Amino acid sequence: MNRTLYALLVGIDNYPEPRHRLNGCINDITRIREYLDARYRKDAGFTLAPPVVLTDAQATRQAVVDAFRGHLGQAKKGDVALFYYSGHGSQERAPKEFWHLEPDKLDETLVCYDSRMDGPGHHDLADKELAYLIEQVAKPGGHVVVVLDCCHSGSGTRDLRVQQTAVRRMETDLRERPLDTFIMTVQDADRLSRGADGGVGADSGWSAAGAHVLLAACRDDEEAVEYHAEGPDGRVEPRGTFSYFLGDALRTITGPITYRELFARTEALVRSRVPGQTPQIESIPAGNLDLELFDGAIRPTLPFYTLSQRDGQWRIDGGAVHGLPAVDPTDPTLLEVFPFGVPDDDLRTASKALRRVTLSRVEPTSSVVEGGEALDPEQAYKAVIAAMPLPRIGVVFELPDSDGAKLAIQALATARDGSQPSLYVREAGIGAIARFRLLAEGGGYVITSPESDRPLVARIEGQTPATARLAFQRLEHMAKWILASELSNPNTSVQPEDVVLELLDADGQPLPGPSIRLEYQLDTNGKWQPPRFKIRLVNKTGYDLATGVDNGRVLYCGLLDLTDTFAISPLLEAGYVRLGPGESYEAFQGKFVEAKVPDKVWQQGIVEYKDVLKLIVCTKEFNTHLMRQGPLDLPGTKSTTRGITRRGSLNRLMDRLQTREIGVVSEGEDLDDWWATQVIFTTVRPLEAAPVPNAPGRSVALAGGVRLLDHPALKASARLSPAPAASRDLGNLALPRLLRDDPTVSLPFPLAVTRGNDPTLSALILTDVRDDSHREVTPETPLKLQVPRGLADGEYVLPVGFDGEFFLPLGRAERTSAGSTELILERLPDPTSGGKKSLGGSIRIFFQKIVGPWLGSPSPYPILAAAQVGADGVVESTRDVASVAQLVAGAKTILLYVHGIIGDTREMASSALRGGFADRYDLVLTFDYENLNTTIAENARLLGERLKAVGLGAGHGKQLDVVAHSMGGLVSRWFIEREGGNKVARRLVMLGTPNAGSPWPRVVDWATAALALGLNGLTGTPWAASVLGGLVAAGSDPRVTLREMLPGSETLTAMGQDGDPGIPYTILAGNTSIIPAAREDGGPVSRLMARIFGTQALYRVANPFFLGSPNDVAVAIASMTQLGPGRAPLVPVETECDHLTYFRSPAGLASLDRALTS
Repeated sequence: MNRTLYALLVGIDNYPEPRHRLNGCINDITRIREYLDARYRKDAGFTLAPPVVLTDAQATRQAVVDAFRGHLGQAKKGDVALFYYSGHGSQERAPKEFWHLEPDKLDETLVCYDSRMDGPGHHDLADKELAYLIEQVAKPGGHVVVVLDCCHSGSGTRDLRVQQTAVRRMETDLRERPLDTFIMTVQDADRLSRGADGGVGADSGWSAAGAHVLLAACRDDEEAVEYHAEGPDGRVEPRGTFSYFLGDALRTITGPITYRELFARTEALVRSRVPGQTPQIESIPAGNLDLELFDGAIRPTLPFYTLSQRDGQWRIDGGAVHGLPAVDPTDPTLLEVFPFGVPDDDLRTASKALRRVTLSRVEPTSSVVEGGEALDPEQAYKAVIAAMPLPRIGVVFELPDSDGAKLAIQALATARDGSQPSLYVREAGIGAIARFRLLAEGGGYVITSPESDRPLVARIEGQTPATARLAFQRLEHMAKWILASELSNPNTSVQPEDVVLELLDADGQPLPGPSIRLEYQLDTNGKWQPPRFKIRLVNKTGYDLATGVDNGRVLYCGLLDLTDTFAISPLLEAGYVRLGPGESYEAFQGKFVEAKVPDKVWQQGIVEYKDVLKLIVCTKEFNTHLMRQGPLDLPGTKSTTRGITRRGSLNRLMDRLQTREIGVVSEGEDLDDWWATQVIFTTVRPLEAAPVPNAPGRSVALAGGVRLLDHPALKASARLSPAPAASRDLGNLALPRLLRDDPTVSLPFPLAVTRGNDPTLSALILTDVRDDSHREVTPETPLKLQVPRGLADGEYVLPVGFDGEFFLPLGRAERTSAGSTELILERLPDPTSGGKKSLGGSIRIFFQKIVGPWLGSPSPYPILAAAQVGADGVVESTRDVASVAQLVAGAKTILLYVHGIIGDTREMASSALRGGFADRYDLVLTFDYENLNTTIAENARLLGERLKAVGLGAGHGKQLDVVAHSMGGLVSRWFIEREGGNKVARRLVMLGTPNAGSPWPRVVDWATAALALGLNGLTGTPWAASVLGGLVAAGSDPRVTLREMLPGSETLTAMGQDGDPGIPYTILAGNTSIIPAAREDGGPVSRLMARIFGTQALYRVANPFFLGSPNDVAVAIASMTQLGPGRAPLVPVETECDHLTYFRSPAGLASLDRALTS
């Protein structure tokens, strides 16, 4: 039967917008193309159709759709269709017709090269469209495989101080997308959604019907990052983390392998290198996970390489795609050469070899060797690996010029025998691959991962020769652990399916993979009990009834437990177990093993503990005790247990891993035939829950110094949790899009610090909530936590929770001292389970740190500054009065920005560049003032003073235009109408100014309502994450009132009695507050306001305000146009934006441009 493998490979690095560009996507598809070329199975009737490769500008949305239909659509029954995508993922606003399929009202997408360009037809490829294409290709009965190395949902967990790795996610596309731009109908989407229910796996967030297997880079609440990896030539090249380790697993395939087995290897590699990225596998139907990779299209490797002379060079037919490591001159790969006619069974006896050769250059599909001069160039030979290098692990040094730095550098140079460099670790230069960072700071040494600044192990106090040596002893200990976890053999006859490692549950059934997660369970006494399992090994070789071939053989199996504390523990007493064909073995005499999170670790707030079970299978005896090492900080020990003295290459490799003696292969040493794999399982031990104290003055300790204060009525139990663990059944419903889009603005607030790459405790879980008592948490009787972590100026905390329908802002934070914070919860969501309301569910509260636009030390107000807007939109301010006066003296046309109740003028000033009117002014000035506790009249007087001080008093002879937002319009009016400003300003443009007042009694009330709308995507103009800082800051102090802006206030009444000042006013009025679908009475907005304000008076303010009159989310248009009873109303320029997007949206900027030129 002739069968064809069709491949569509898409890689996009150079997106049109420079800030969106990636580095490793084209490398990803180049390597998979090389792999397919080298490894597809010609001998089984397969043909590899020339792959369609779309890179960068070739990979338009239409080109991808056309190639999917035209190339992959050729696949018939028995053929294989592979779609491989490496680039940005994202989300986009879902049309209303899809809302019943998308609780967060967002579609998951692939970002094609032209997806974010302006103009019709430029959209992402939505998940529903991908599902439709997969279904169409799968219809004739072909074998469909989809690989997606991207992510569509940010986790918000990046530490931007140290993380420089590119993330394969673009911000959400907030444009409205017409329904007719999709390649399928709403009915198709409904059908495909129902069809996807027949498969397994859903954590990637991608769903598709039609028979297929999907491999995705991460969970839907994680990020897919890029990775600096070793290329075929040994040089560092950027890759997708998932693509690189998937390729690593593919390269080591020696025989038939299922998708489940391939994924288990890949996931283990990714999770051991990149914490926080968990690959996913999904399949429709579920049984497809156990199909052979690419339906058998990949050629198994032979137990030897063919060595022959080509073009004057001796070459073997193995290269990087076959798993051969790059050349290391200090630790070479050695091969034994045999006559081609030697039986395969004799290839493992070095004494029968003709000679030994050395690998000198590794290329993608072949390699050059040295030492073959005495061989016959007319003959071909068999070559078998005798020794492989153990790479030194890269460490980034962050050592400022100090005595401690000099000691560390000296310790590295003399780590071996006090005189020679370490054989386990090396300094990783700029751009090199690194696994650890060594920091010399605060009089000690700290070891971290490159992605985090949290210590992986205990800090080493003091900077002396002894502590510097200790730092490198720890690094070498960790390096040995890594080498053991990554131990592999690319040249073996042992097949992946020859021996199966199973973890059995209490009923004797294999624990479902490929990801194994074991969780503590509550017993009848309310105590957490550890999970139990058994370990079983099964030799699957034997007589094959289907083929009539007997492939049975005796195999020797070793099992290692590599723990989170960098210990390596052999699990079999003798170091191995002998298994004959069909035999099985249960470790520990068949007794149950308890998976525990050690108390010492758990008490530090670490609730997840990872174990790597390493299985090594060999055709000869070997001794895993040679690899034993204790937990970190304990000296390594050499086992004196019953050992094996047989000389073999595997024993020598294991011994080298601990002793690192280079040595040479001994004469007569067996060339062991071995294979290794691993299974990672995660044990989850939740922190103990404590009852919420009800007695006045009581508090309870949770973890890491966090205390929960008393509440008079809440009946529940509380515990802290990492956000990923708290949100496992929520996915994208843990946090709204607005809090995930930009980690420079929103990121988890760590309530307690944990170790290294372990997730921080940033969520509060309330369980056993009784009698609807959570409704007793109100602004008047809040629930409070005291956290021993401080906030910098310009940093705020937003607690948020999901109640089964809406994301709710739950409260605020107050600084109590330089190093502590009080978190105040003023409302709680209803309990949920699986994202749906449930009386037996839990309340999960996520704490997000919000970074405002004013991060840094506060400045003395008021400030009149000159703003220089760079080509990149960044605003630099000159505040010195004399310098500003000098700039004013040289200018003829000046633009002045005055901000409103929230925000400052930096973003307003940058709008001059974005709006295209910066060139019309010689100078841009900004006026920032204290806007919460200083009166409008006082700020207006101060504005006049500051302008006069820089040469802009009455009759200054220049042209000064004033642009004022919100409350800034009232300050500007008072200045113009009552402080002589009509002789200073030429015109005033007001945007969203409440000239007739605002119904909101306090800033916090409006900010809370606005936040609720934004978090749930209900605003007519979608908000960028940058709006969060101002809103959260405005809601941080409930004492601040808007009394001067209440209708009928003394201030507004006085301004209404003023006459016409004689200069033109222009009103820009945003008219796009709520999306039309949410406006109906009893609809989403009405229900949301009821959740926020209950039946209080505030609900009677909020509901009619948002639903009853045109407004810009903060101010009614009718209020903007009324200057007072003695003044004629102004005709507004209505604009399709809202209160927070006047200076961000194209419509708002276009209206402002017209207002300044009229």
